[in-house]
Amino acid sequence: MRRTLFFQRPLPYTYYNATIILVVINVAIFLIRYLAPGFDENIIWKYMPLVPDQVLRLEQVWTVFTYMFVHGDPFHIIFNMLALLIFGIAMEHKMGSHEFLLYYLLTGTLTGVLLTFVYDPMGWGHITVVGASAAIYALLLAYATYFPYSTLLIWGIIPIKAYILVLGLVAFSVIASLFNIMGNVSHLGHLGGVLFGFLYFLIRLRINPVKEIIYTRRYYK
Repeated sequence: MRRTLFFQRPLPYTYYNATIILVVINVAIFLIRYLAPGFDENIIWKYMPLVPDQVLRLEQVWTVFTYMFVHGDPFHIIFNMLALLIFGIAMEHKMGSHEFLLYYLLTGTLTGVLLTFVYDPMGWGHITVVGASAAIYALLLAYATYFPYSTLLIWGIIPIKAYILVLGLVAFSVIASLFNIMGNVSHLGHLGGVLFGFLYFLIRLRINPVKEIIYTRRYYK
């Protein structure tokens, strides 16, 4: 009989629209930033974004978690929240709200830690990192693991299989990181989300995303 370690114990399946709650929190913080600039300057933008150097000085350690609830501009939050709604609801139904929240928040937080320890030695310790993109990329990996051959429509027009979309996004993030394409985007954060999502499936859920894609392919021949 296979032994289950404490960090592999399944959480009870529940569903309470955690995705909607996350979207509301993100949108509320974004609106407060623009409707109350004084509050934004003194509270939100001062205490929530991730600045690697500050974390390493143990001044704002919590920002490895809070950075994922802050967004820079309308396009940033609209794109992320649409992705969160589309893939978050699907994954919450599949995993249950407790497991979904743990997955989303943990992958985002671990990516924040990764960025801190990578960016600072590179001389980027003073940059500001915000956005839910890392956790969103982890959700994309989860979706591609459970539904690898489902067809998605990019911009509602271009059909593509879920696993191919994730592979394409990972490849683009690697290339963009190496050649500094779209330098204001944390491509390493995207890769971190995929990495920690993969490790979460492998270690906690004992599911190998690569094997799932290969195994599922048998039913699509």
